[in-house]
Amino acid sequence: MKKLPSVQFPYQSTIKYVMNEEVLSEYIDEMLAAQNRDSSVDNTIANISKNISRTNKELGNMISAIKAGVISDTLNKEFADLEQQKRELETQLSMEKRNKDSLLTKEVITAFFTQLSRNEHDFSHMAIIDMFVNKVIIRNNKLYIIYNLPGNHSSSIDITELESSSDTLMVRHHGLEPGTQ
Repeated sequence: MKKLPSVQFPYQSTIKYVMNEEVLSEYIDEMLAAQNRDSSVDNTIANISKNISRTNKELGNMISAIKAGVISDTLNKEFADLEQQKRELETQLSMEKRNKDSLLTKEVITAFFTQLSRNEHDFSHMAIIDMFVNKVIIRNNKLYIIYNLPGNHSSSIDITELESSSDTLMVRHHGLEPGTQ
């Protein structure tokens, strides 16, 4: 009966390979770069702030006109519309600032992965494998793990080393003996 690596091996290899400071930092930097590419919060905040300034200037001009004695129904309606527009812009600005505050930081992401890697539950192990392992290939008595990381990241181990190591990393699997299909 052929012994195959259990899910523990890819998990332990992934923890060892990915959770080192250099590789994890590179991965997190790529995540943050993607977040920043996808987030135009700073531009949106700047545009809304410009619109608020423009609206305030128009309101100031209308107040000057009213003080100078120019009063009409059209001016009153335009003034009310501008005040409404200003309130809407201020609400939108507040929401965009909250969105900016909710962006992930390197520290938060690092803490998440550190906590996940320390968790001993099977769902944590599977979550790490799902996030980081692209595929596992067994070829010519070698086991290759290809990772979901920027760049070309993989690790390999000779299966004979696994067979001579602890049985806890191996599971027995019927049907893969030589001559079976």
